[in-house]
Amino acid sequence: MKKLFFAFAVFCLIGLIATFPIQSSFRAKAKLIQRVQSIPGNEMFGDDGTPIGKPMLLIIEDQQAFKGTADDTGTYFVDENYLTEHKIHPLQLKTVEFIASICQFAFAMSALILGFIGWRLKSKTKAVDGS
Repeated sequence: MKKLFFAFAVFCLIGLIATFPIQSSFRAKAKLIQRVQSIPGNEMFGDDGTPIGKPMLLIIEDQQAFKGTADDTGTYFVDENYLTEHKIHPLQLKTVEFIASICQFAFAMSALILGFIGWRLKSKTKAVDGS
């Protein structure tokens, strides 16, 4: 039984370690993005569209959604119509970091608790065997 608890504790430690490269992978994909609602007739007057909300760190992997390159502040503009047509839902970086932190906490606490239970079972079996 103690080996089972130690094995699960090791799996939890592996899960904890695995969350860090996954989180950094998503962080590398994130860009400061401003979503823009384009009206077809406004483009011929030089209007880029109506901004939706504030720029935020988002993860959008479809490069066709972007309208040109980043401006001088590093903000990318994304066509909201394209996102809606292709059913693309951008992922916020703060959501990824929140879920990753919850997973890291859960893996760490599980490893500690399972390791402690395994250690206590090990010490109890030695006390029983030694008598």
